[in-house]
Amino acid sequence: MSRLKTTATLPKVTPQQRKKIITETRSYRLITPLYGGGVEPEKADPITVIRATEIRGHLRFWWRATRGGAYKNLAEMRQYEEAIFGSAAGDGKAGQSKVHVFVSEAYATQKISKIKTRNGENVHISDPKSPYSYVAFPLRGDDNKPEGDLLKEGVTFSIAFSYPQEAEMPEGKKSNIAQELEAALWAWETFGGIGARTRRGFGALCLEKINGHSTSKYTRQELISTVKKRLGSMNDFRKDEIPFLSSDLSKIVFLNEDNVDDAWRVLVKKLKNFRQYRRKGTSGPSYWPEPDAVRHITGRYKKRSALSQSTYKEFPRAQFGLPIIFHFKDKDDPFETTLQGEKYERLASPLILRPVACSDGAVGIALILDVPKFDDLRLVNDKKYLNEKVISTISPQQSKKIPILNGETDILKAFLDTL
Repeated sequence: MSRLKTTATLPKVTPQQRKKIITETRSYRLITPLYGGGVEPEKADPITVIRATEIRGHLRFWWRATRGGAYKNLAEMRQYEEAIFGSAAGDGKAGQSKVHVFVSEAYATQKISKIKTRNGENVHISDPKSPYSYVAFPLRGDDNKPEGDLLKEGVTFSIAFSYPQEAEMPEGKKSNIAQELEAALWAWETFGGIGARTRRGFGALCLEKINGHSTSKYTRQELISTVKKRLGSMNDFRKDEIPFLSSDLSKIVFLNEDNVDDAWRVLVKKLKNFRQYRRKGTSGPSYWPEPDAVRHITGRYKKRSALSQSTYKEFPRAQFGLPIIFHFKDKDDPFETTLQGEKYERLASPLILRPVACSDGAVGIALILDVPKFDDLRLVNDKKYLNEKVISTISPQQSKKIPILNGETDILKAFLDTL
């Protein structure tokens, strides 16, 4: 059979030029226990130890905290954020993320069981004898949430990132995606973590490898110098809009310690001593005005002379985050009462406590994020249907009655001054 001949001319084909795609794999180890990390809040996932969706959320947060100051207003920043990290469906459209995140090789070698105290006793991490009990209190007293099911140790995982080297942004501008992602990764790896209560040191990250090659750790001095240099170059964002890393170096303190455990223990102890500052060591009445303010507002106290404060509207420890639950022990004291935001019941703490592993030991970091200002607070009590408006600011006169503040009305700044 003869072959069919054709005189048709084939169209000229030009191969499609793909934008340069960068792929990078980073391997991590958690140097403190993973708290939760599952789909449900504060619950460990027995199958997926680390989730890509959680990591993308962290990267978006730290991108805003580091790169938000480059834009003229919040609306413009959000346009760029969505162009880089994607957007949810709106007006029938959903923007795809330029940065793709894939988690692999995620393992947890063991569930956490006991913590060894200084005197060698083994206790649960939330036990009052534990050096971490003050930041692990949500684990206390719930038989339905055994600590071994909520905390995991020895967690390791790898993340594969894939993104174009350059991408088109709003108004036809171009953006170097590698630079944008690097800023978010640096902040996340230095100040952030995985799971719940990362701002109190849980789930702290340690970068082990990049593309299969081991990374060298900073010395303590190198870490401190690098962090100061990067923070000092930040573009401060407009106030009262989003949390961001400030260029004000008075908002960060570094503590040199021998190892990660010591760095974390010291930070937790300092916070506990500050927030539970009492007149007679650990057993006396509180120097802080909130307990007597709750007694005054609810009318539950034995004698008016027992109330030591001159004002009953100031709740300065709200600056550490909300809600705050006031639990009293005596019969004539108020029922359990909660301090929360008027607009938002929960407000994340602007204070970050974070141990960082170094080649010659560890550094404990205490950092204050610049956050939107708030002073719309409510004291609520279901037993008495209480709904009282109070404030988080403290007057100079009141601050002088609390020796640890040394006259400082910025409570977070006063805490850093004690380190």
